[in-house]
Amino acid sequence: MATRTAAVALVVLLAGCSLLGGGTGAETGTVTPLEVPTETTEGPTLPPGVTGAGVVDVDALVRAHVRAAASTSYVWVDRERRFYGNGSSLVSFERRVTFVNGTTYHRVLDPRPMFARGVYDRPRDKQRYADGRWLYRFGDSTSAEPAYRVEPATDASRRLARLSGESVGIYLAVPNATVSVTRVDGRRYYEVTAHRDRYPIAIPLVGDVYDYSVEAVVAPSGFVGRLNATYRTDPEGGANRVRYSFAFTEVGSATLTEPPWLPAARARTDPTATAAP
Repeated sequence: MATRTAAVALVVLLAGCSLLGGGTGAETGTVTPLEVPTETTEGPTLPPGVTGAGVVDVDALVRAHVRAAASTSYVWVDRERRFYGNGSSLVSFERRVTFVNGTTYHRVLDPRPMFARGVYDRPRDKQRYADGRWLYRFGDSTSAEPAYRVEPATDASRRLARLSGESVGIYLAVPNATVSVTRVDGRRYYEVTAHRDRYPIAIPLVGDVYDYSVEAVVAPSGFVGRLNATYRTDPEGGANRVRYSFAFTEVGSATLTEPPWLPAARARTDPTATAAP
């Protein structure tokens, strides 16, 4: 299906519910709209890789999601929260992408390591800002001053879309799931929910996780507009819990705001010299 850049808001019934249960107030989200690209036509076809029984081909769903996300503007935020002990100890990581097009975007990574893709990945660049011509990188330095780099901007649309696509592949490999239809403004979307006592999560060095729950809302194109997953790392039902989530907003209407560090980056770099062949 072709994807237009107009946005449609979809409120997910489970959006504001904490799947962890109990715990502190930090575990409880708020109900917010989910936005997905509007479909130009509607038919009975389920999203790629999805049947009425679940997500039977997660790779096909990932490919479709990446295609859809790369073709429109959006703001994407994902968070990983790890709760320890009685829930009072919380470690939280976050990534954010504001994407206008392949050469106009702002990507922010948490400076601390993040485990969502399977390794504790400490990003080299805290932020990247592309203004349509130049890509500015802001990161750590061995000196007291932050490090700035600049280079010609190249198309990053699929690379940025794969950030969310990786999470779809990790958390939605659920061939046995409940797939239900929901409609907004007469348009069809699919909610996928599943629970496993034990889930072979595709994260290196982790292996199986326990008491696993996931819910996601998927457009017929395969665009996954919202995903929430929770699990425990202790097979004995211990208190160590993880909650991962992502959501897209401003789909089709995202705009950029220059980060506070950009003027300093421009002042300390020479794009003309950097761009020389």
